[in-house]
Amino acid sequence: MMRKIFLKLILLGASVLLMDFLLGKGLDYLQAHAKSGNTKRFDYIAHEMCADVVISGSSRCSLHYSPQVFEDSLGMTCYNTGQEGQGIIMQYGWFKLFTKRYTPKIIIYDVMPAFDYLNGEPNEKYLSLLRPFYHESPIDSIILSVDRTERLKMLSSCYRHNGHIFQLLKDFVTPYKEDVLKGYRPVDKEMEYDYSTPPEKASETGLDSLRASYMNRFAQECTNKGIKLIFCSSPYYKAPSYYAANFDFIRDLSKQYDIPFIYHGNDSSYIYDKRLFHNASHMNRKGAEKYSSQIAHEIKAFLDRH
Repeated sequence: MMRKIFLKLILLGASVLLMDFLLGKGLDYLQAHAKSGNTKRFDYIAHEMCADVVISGSSRCSLHYSPQVFEDSLGMTCYNTGQEGQGIIMQYGWFKLFTKRYTPKIIIYDVMPAFDYLNGEPNEKYLSLLRPFYHESPIDSIILSVDRTERLKMLSSCYRHNGHIFQLLKDFVTPYKEDVLKGYRPVDKEMEYDYSTPPEKASETGLDSLRASYMNRFAQECTNKGIKLIFCSSPYYKAPSYYAANFDFIRDLSKQYDIPFIYHGNDSSYIYDKRLFHNASHMNRKGAEKYSSQIAHEIKAFLDRH
């Protein structure tokens, strides 16, 4: 009797493993053959993008920087890899993937302290978009630096696609549309309220040592590869006077590696005009186009001097 139960358990376990393996392979196929959407975009950034100028950061990057404006100003190809809710852990992973293939001339990084080096949400939140690339070095080491238990979880072929299955299916069947905006995602909407939630003070949150270490690595590796790295901070609606202090870490890092840091977080020509924002943290298309033109001009002037 016990032998039969034992054999059934073995068969059940083997069936689960087989199903996990087959489903995982199917999801891998959907990812590799996606026609559109974020799945296609992420694969493009990792395996195809070869822009001269790469703009990276969080949603404030994807909404505030128009590649076309930079192309017109700098005379170089440009792509925006900004991604909502993400920061240096994910962006460093993508940086490692695309620099295995080629070396961009310039990287513009829009710094978001809460995502890039200040304490905040657990770092596990930044792993979701890296997991599908776990088997591509060095993504595995980045993921494991955040959570060592990921090594065991990755034994499941399906696990790395958790939370993305419906996105994979949608992006596999949806016809491809050319990304004419090159990663830029402007919003055509104006603020309908007059309220902002000020960012927390850096002194109240402190540094996240892991994220800070990846910012340092990123700066060091760009310097070693001869990539001109430029840190920027775009406008924040009604940013309080103390907001500038949140960037002390990036100012010190910039001095250490001789990296320019262009700060517009408290720029009065933006931060009191609701017509330029669609919420307190993000500008709309009108604000983004104005800011892109200004920052592109400032970067061009800097490059001309150097």
